[in-house]
Amino acid sequence: MLFDSFFNHFLNEATNGSSFGHDNFWENRSALHCLFGPSLEIVDRKNEIEVSVEVPGIRKQNLNVDLRGDELSITGKSEKLTTATDELVLLNERCNGSFRRTINLPAKVEPNSVQASLRDGVLSIVMRKQETSSGAHIIPIS
Repeated sequence: MLFDSFFNHFLNEATNGSSFGHDNFWENRSALHCLFGPSLEIVDRKNEIEVSVEVPGIRKQNLNVDLRGDELSITGKSEKLTTATDELVLLNERCNGSFRRTINLPAKVEPNSVQASLRDGVLSIVMRKQETSSGAHIIPIS
C-alpha cells in the first residue's frame, strides 16, 4: 500500500509537469543521462558484437574500455566548462564528472580482437565472437 501511494504520487507529479529539480522532468533528458550514464546500443551480428556509446564532448584520453571475461566496462570523465566571472549561466543541461557503464556481453568474444574508435561523439567498440564448438567432441579410442 505504501508503494502504491508512492508510485501514484510519482506518476501524478510527472504528468503534471513537476520539476523534480528541473523545468520539466520528462523533457530534460540530460537529467536522466547524468543519472544513468551515457546511452548505449548493443548490436549482435553473426560474427561480431558492436557496442556504441554516446559520449559527446568527451576527449579520447578521458575514456577507457576494459574487457574482463564477458563483461565490458566503459569509463569516462567529462570536464566542466569554465565561464568568465562576469557571465551568468541561465541554463546548464551538461553533465560533468565521471561515469561507468558495465554490461554483460551476449556472447564470448576474442579479447585480442577488440577495437575501439571515437568519431563524432560516438565511441564504437567492435569485438569478434569466439568460435564455439558443437559441445560434443568424439574422441577415438586407440
